[in-house]
Amino acid sequence: MESLKEQIAGWPQFSYVQALAGWFVLWTALVSIPPGHTEQKNVIMMNMAHGAVATSLAVVTILTGCDSTFSTASSVAFFAVDALVMISNGRRQKRLGEKLDSPARAMDYAHHLIGAVYGTFLLFGQQVVCQPSCPAPNLYTYAQTNEFSTPFYGLYRLTRHPIAGGLFALAFFGSRIVFNFMYLVPYSWSHCTFSGFMAIAAPYQLLQVVWMFLIMKKVAASLTCGRKPKAAKVA
Repeated sequence: MESLKEQIAGWPQFSYVQALAGWFVLWTALVSIPPGHTEQKNVIMMNMAHGAVATSLAVVTILTGCDSTFSTASSVAFFAVDALVMISNGRRQKRLGEKLDSPARAMDYAHHLIGAVYGTFLLFGQQVVCQPSCPAPNLYTYAQTNEFSTPFYGLYRLTRHPIAGGLFALAFFGSRIVFNFMYLVPYSWSHCTFSGFMAIAAPYQLLQVVWMFLIMKKVAASLTCGRKPKAAKVA
């Protein structure tokens, strides 16, 4: 019986450009389902789908040691589509006079830019800044497992249920803080040059720490609000 790696090796092979184009079309089609990309629910669903797909592809790629082109392209294409949607919807909100959350939007743009640029660079140039003994597939594939928390975030945004929020906080902490700082950061530090580590790992990990701080701040605020005694009714 063929192993999973042997079965995957028999599948059609795509170049990076072909894989990018295919994923770009797929993500665009998903977010364009009527009523279209201006509907917040569509954007959330696309993010949730990417979180599930990217994590699954990354895990399979890591376990089988297969080429990471297809997996990397799924996220790079998503970041491009989602950034374009954010720009389009942002312009629309401005025209309508709606208030935008500038710090959060700036962090999202930074995350998407880092994701797209680093994904492409690590796919082709990881050996420039890291030792040949670095894992195959590349380090970016390991970072894709961070998207495990995204479906939980989407669920919270759709329901605003405290349990969904708690699950998201736990998933974020486990996949982006514990995994990154217990494995990904030490591994990158020991197998990549200092300049490579600072250029590749540091900005991304700093962003995760800031997000974790904001999440914990929101969790603490919600717990504090829940414990406030109700004001006595005035007759």
